[in-house]
Amino acid sequence: MTQWLRFISRGGLYRNDFKYLLFWTCFFLCVWSCSQQSFDLVIHDGRIIDGTGAGEYTASIGIADGKIAKIGRIKASQGAEAIDASGKYVFPGGIDVHTHFELPFMGTVSADDFETGTRAAVCGGTTTIIDFVIPEKGKPLREALDLWHGKAEG
Repeated sequence: MTQWLRFISRGGLYRNDFKYLLFWTCFFLCVWSCSQQSFDLVIHDGRIIDGTGAGEYTASIGIADGKIAKIGRIKASQGAEAIDASGKYVFPGGIDVHTHFELPFMGTVSADDFETGTRAAVCGGTTTIIDFVIPEKGKPLREALDLWHGKAEG
């Protein structure tokens, strides 16, 4: 290390060498900071299907503050709660783009409201819904959308 510092101080560092040194310094700082991260939950060694076209691969998932913070190798000590997913598939949450919660139809309303419908959806792996909004005849769509958002918020 001392020889390297003397080499730099004598003007022996060229422009490309500086870029190289800067790159590796940033790389190691990033690796170090990621290794110091702690998670609320770690799902270890699951077969991940991530939807990016990468196919399937085995890795761990670190979750912090309810969001995926890292996918890769994660030490067991980095998570407050650990789930062993060895030999199991880990999928991202599904999206249902056409639901009918609290839908008025022919003098009645559909069986599920936003609370029961979203609870049932989560049990099946659906984490996002897009509900079907029906405006009253002659009323603006924005008014119906505001009404549906109010229903969804409870």
